[in-house]
Amino acid sequence: MKAIRNVNQAIAKEKDKEELIKSICEYLTETRIFKRAWIVLVEDNIPVSQAASGWGELTGYLEKNIFNQGLTACMQKASEKKNLLQIKSPAETCNKCYMRRYCKGYYLYCYPLKYNDKVYGILQVSSTKNIFTEKEYKELFLEVGMDISYSMHALEEEEKRKETEEKLRYEMELLQILMDNIPDAIAFKDKNLEYVRINKAQAELLGLDNPAQAIGKTDLDFLQEEHAKKIIAEEKEIITTGKPIFDKIEKVETEGKVHWFSVSKVPISSDSHNVIGIVVISRDITDRYVATLKLQESERRIRNYSEQIEKFSKVSADILSIKDEKEFFRLVCNSIVEISDFHRLLLYVFKDEPPYREILGHVGVDEEALEKMKKAYVSKEMLEKVFEKGIRLGKQSCYLPHTMKEVLENFPVDYGKRQYEPGEGRWHREDNLFVALLDKEGKMIGMISLDDSKSGLVPTDETVGPIEIFANFISQVIIMRRLEKETQQMQESLAHFEKIRALGEMAGGVAHDFNNVLSAILGRAQILRRFNLPPEVDQGLELIEKAALDGAETVRRIQDFTRLRKDKHFTTLNINDVVSDAVRYLKAKWKDEAEEKGLYFNIVKNFGEIPPVEGNPSELREVFTNIISNAIDAMPEGGDIIINTFTQGDEVVISIKDTGVGMSEEVTKRVFDPFFTTKGVKGSGLGMSISYGIVSRHNGKIEVKSKLGEGTEVITTFPVARAAPPEAKETKEFTGKQTTPINKILVVDDEEGPRSLLYDILKLLHYNVVTAKDGTEALEVFRKNPDIDVVFTDLGMPRISGWELSNELRKLKNDLVIVLITGWGSQMDEKKIKEHGIDKVISKPFEFKEIQQIALECSLIKKERLTRNENKIKGND
Repeated sequence: MKAIRNVNQAIAKEKDKEELIKSICEYLTETRIFKRAWIVLVEDNIPVSQAASGWGELTGYLEKNIFNQGLTACMQKASEKKNLLQIKSPAETCNKCYMRRYCKGYYLYCYPLKYNDKVYGILQVSSTKNIFTEKEYKELFLEVGMDISYSMHALEEEEKRKETEEKLRYEMELLQILMDNIPDAIAFKDKNLEYVRINKAQAELLGLDNPAQAIGKTDLDFLQEEHAKKIIAEEKEIITTGKPIFDKIEKVETEGKVHWFSVSKVPISSDSHNVIGIVVISRDITDRYVATLKLQESERRIRNYSEQIEKFSKVSADILSIKDEKEFFRLVCNSIVEISDFHRLLLYVFKDEPPYREILGHVGVDEEALEKMKKAYVSKEMLEKVFEKGIRLGKQSCYLPHTMKEVLENFPVDYGKRQYEPGEGRWHREDNLFVALLDKEGKMIGMISLDDSKSGLVPTDETVGPIEIFANFISQVIIMRRLEKETQQMQESLAHFEKIRALGEMAGGVAHDFNNVLSAILGRAQILRRFNLPPEVDQGLELIEKAALDGAETVRRIQDFTRLRKDKHFTTLNINDVVSDAVRYLKAKWKDEAEEKGLYFNIVKNFGEIPPVEGNPSELREVFTNIISNAIDAMPEGGDIIINTFTQGDEVVISIKDTGVGMSEEVTKRVFDPFFTTKGVKGSGLGMSISYGIVSRHNGKIEVKSKLGEGTEVITTFPVARAAPPEAKETKEFTGKQTTPINKILVVDDEEGPRSLLYDILKLLHYNVVTAKDGTEALEVFRKNPDIDVVFTDLGMPRISGWELSNELRKLKNDLVIVLITGWGSQMDEKKIKEHGIDKVISKPFEFKEIQQIALECSLIKKERLTRNENKIKGND
C-alpha cells in the first residue's frame, strides 16, 4: 500500500513524463512484490521513451532494443488488446522476442496505459510467482495502471495547454509588434462601438499621443459630429447584420491635407456566433489612390485625345470634297465646337489690306458682335504679340487668361456669357485660346479663336493637340484652295489674254479699214465746211463730221482695250494722288448730282504710306474713274465706297470696295469681257476691258470680288518703281506761219480716197504736192523731184510697205522729213518707228487741223536739220 501511495504522490507531484515513469518503476520494485518494472511510452505504437527498474545490467539492453526493434511481443499484444495481459514465461508466442531468454522463470504482467481509447504506453512488471491469484493485488495493480494512464493524459493536456498558451503568447506578441509597426490604422471596438484596443497608427489618426487614451471612448470623442455619426451608423449595421465591409474608399481631411483610406470593417463573433465587436483596419492609400486617379485621368485624356483625333479625321475626310467655301467653313467651325471643349469659335485668315483679316466662319457669336469684329482692325502683328506674351501651349496655341487681358490692348473681343466657379486651373469668362493656322514654313496665315469652355477647365498641351492637328488640316485646305484659285485666275487671265489678243488682231484689221473710210468722210466734210455753203448744208456737214469723230473714238476705244504693250513713256507717280484725282473728277456724279436726287455717297479714303510706281497718270486715272463710277452705279440708293491703299511686298495695292448690290459669280467672271455690260444701253461694255488693258500694260493685276447683296471689291496691284523713268518730252504746238518754206510734199497711199483727201487738204494749205499710188511709183516720183522735203506715206501698201519705203527714201535724202499715216492707231511700236527713221506718225481718221499742225511741225524739223547741216559744214571749213 505504501508503494501505491508513493506512486500516487509521484503522479501528483511530478510533471515531467520521463521523471514520472522512472519514479513509478522504482516505487513498484520497492514493494518487493515486483522484481522488475518497465514502462515504455509510445506514439502511434512506436516507442518514444522508456524507464526500467530491477533489471540491473540489462537496463541498457532494454533501452537499446526497445528503440531499435520496437515493442516486445507481449507489449505489442497488450497494446492491441488494450487490456491486462498475463504471461507465464516463456510462452510459445515469445519465441521470436528479443527479451525471451531474459523472461524465463518470471510471470509477466503487461498493462496498456490508455485513456479515452488512446494508448500512451505499456506498463510491464515481472514477478517470480503469480501474485494476481490474490484479487487485492490485481485490483491495486489495475488501479495504479489507470492512475498512470490518467497522469499521462493529464500531462499531455498540460503540455498542450502550455503549448497553446505559448503559442497564444507568441501570437499576441506578434500581434502587438504588428500593430505597433504596421502603417495601417487598426482599431478593435466592442459591441457599443467603444475602442477596446488601437495601434499607434490609429492613435495618430485620432490625434492621440498614446493608444491607451482611446480605450473606452467612441468616434464622437474624436471626430466631427456629422462624420462620427455616419461611421457609427455604418458600424451598427455591421454588428446587426454581421456583414463585413472591405476596401471602402474614404476621404479624410486633416490639417488642410486630403488623405484617402481603404477601410475594411469586420465583425468579431464569440463562440456562440454572437457579434461582440468589430475590427477596423484603415490603410492610407493616398499615394496609390492619387496615382490611380492620375492614371485614370491620363487614360481618360488619352482616350478623349484619340476620340477627338478620330472624329476630326472623319470630319476631314467628309468635308474635303465640299467645294462651296461658305459651307466648308460652316462645317469646319461646327465640327470644332462639337468635338472640342469650347462652345464659341471665330476662324479667320489674315490679309494685307484693312481690316487685315477675313472671317471665314464662326459659332456662338451674335450678328451684332460679328459685324463689329468684321470692321475692327486685327493684324497678324497683333496676334504675334499676343503669342509672345501669352501662355504658349502645344506647338501653335496660346492661352490668354483674363489676368493678362491687357496684352489684347484695343483688340476687339466678344466675351462669352457663361460664368465659372473660380479656382486654380479653372476657366474664366474672359479667358481666350488662340490656335494658329500655319503654312508649311510655319508662318501664321490665320487663327482659330476659342472661348466659353464646356468643362470649365483651362486648356493644356494635351487638350489643344487634336485642335492643332485639325487646324493644320484647315491650313492645308486654305493654302490648297488659294493655289487652286490662283491657278484658275491665271488660266482665266491667260484665256482672257488670248481672247484680247485675238480681238486685237481682228480689231487692228477692222480699225485700219474703218479708219480709211472715216478719214475720207471726216476729211471731205471738214474741207467742204471751209467753203461758204448754205446753213442747212453746213449743219448737215457738221453732223457728218461729229458722226465720223464718234466713229473714230469708238475705233480708238476698241484699239485701247486690245493694246497690250506700253506705247508711251511712263513717269514716276504716287497712286494716292491719282486715286484722289479720280474721286475729285467724279465729284459731280457722286456728290452734286446724287444729292439733287436725295442720294448720299460716303467715300472713305484709307491711304497708306506707299512707294511710287511707274505709269501713265492719265491712263491710270481712267482706270480708277471707271472703277469708282461703276461702284456709284451699283448703289442706286447711295452707300459707302471704301478705298484702301497699302504696300504688299514689292507691290502697291489699291482696294476699292462698295456696299452696292454686288454681282453673281457668272457676271463677275465676265466683267472684263469687251462689250459686256449690266447697264443696258447706257453702257458700252468697254470700261473694265480698257481698264484691264491699261493695268496689264503697267505690269499690274486687277481682280474683282463680288457677291450678290454683299457689294463688290476691285483690287489692283502695281509693282513698286525700281528707278525713276525718264520724263516724257513735251510736244510743242506751233501756231504761227512757217519760217522755212517746204518746197514740195509727196503723198503716197495705195487707196484713192485717203490719197486724194490728203492732197486736197495740203493744197488748201498752199503746199506744192505730188502723189504716188504705191512705193515703187513713189521712188520714181522722188527721183524726178529731188526738191521734195516732206513725204506723207501710208503704212500698209502692196509690194513696198511704208517701212521699206522710208528706208529707201532716207538713203536718197538723209534730211528728208517722213510722216507715217496709219489706220492702226497707237498700236505702233515706237522702237520700230525710230529704227525706220519716221519723224511723225498720224493716225487715221485725221482732221484738217491735224494735217495743218503736222505740216507746220515738219517745217520746223526741216529748219533744224538745215541749221545742223550748215553748222556741220562750217565746222569742217
